Amino acid sequence: SKRGGGQGEGSWHTPPRLWEKLKPVAREMRKNPTPAEEKLWQRLRRKQVLGYKFRRQHAIERFIVDFYCHDAGLVVEVDGPIHQYTLEEDAIRQEFLESQGLRVLRFTNEQVMTDIEGVLKTITHALQEAESPQPPPITPEQVFHYIYAVLYAPSYRERYADLLRLDFPRVPFPAEREIFEGLADLGRRLVALHLLDSPELDPPLARFEGKGDNRVARNRREGFRYDAETERIYINKTQHFGPVPLEVWEYPIGGYQVCEKWLKDRRGRQLEVKEIRTYCRIVTALARTIALQEEIDGLYARVEENALSIPKQRG
Repeated sequence: SKRGGGQGEGSWHTPPRLWEKLKPVAREMRKNPTPAEEKLWQRLRRKQVLGYKFRRQHAIERFIVDFYCHDAGLVVEVDGPIHQYTLEEDAIRQEFLESQGLRVLRFTNEQVMTDIEGVLKTITHALQEAESPQPPPITPEQVFHYIYAVLYAPSYRERYADLLRLDFPRVPFPAEREIFEGLADLGRRLVALHLLDSPELDPPLARFEGKGDNRVARNRREGFRYDAETERIYINKTQHFGPVPLEVWEYPIGGYQVCEKWLKDRRGRQLEVKEIRTYCRIVTALARTIALQEEIDGLYARVEENALSIPKQRG
């Protein structure tokens, strides 16, 4: 069977009661086609066009369409003079058909009667497009992940630093889908890291070591400090997290160093086992984020080269 972009037979159907009412109408329309409908049917029937089967006066939900190819998800309508007075109804009809994933081609009686070859050429082109696998539509989640990735591109943040402080971020979109999907995938990984829900967090990079009561010291005098030489974060004089590279320790979000603020918010408290595990995952997430930002920056450079819209600096 041909591959098409239309909905399957099971995705919609004409209710039995409605079909009982439509059936005699469809039968009558088949018996008494307009000259244009008959002329086009003689060229579509018996799989004459690329081997596709067409049905005529076919019921789809509450509508009867002139010609329908299920395998290609294609509807062909031949409009007579009456359609000049039913524009609103035709628009509703077309909107419904397209909502079912169907493509609708419309021709006038005059087009069919005077240029049947041109009409068939258009139908043939639509059938060929149905045969070609179409990329899936871009989802809202992909757009979100793409934007998330761009906002973490160091070169974007540096170039538009002033705008990001004063205005909503303006995000350029690439002309090439491949670049968009690449950044969206990196953004998806970033989101999972920041939600601490990523397989890339296992095993964690940092460990919790030393003997003590797991209490976070209130200040440096009591033992709270970062040692760059050993890459350790001491929560007190005897216990520490490590290894934690300096760039991870200093990594800021919202103007705060994440690793430092998380612990400072818990000064004087004993860390539970769950909190210790969480902190190790946070350290890992930040390290993975820094690595991903390098990948993002490489792709984002290509966005700047061929973007559909580039934000401009004010003034």
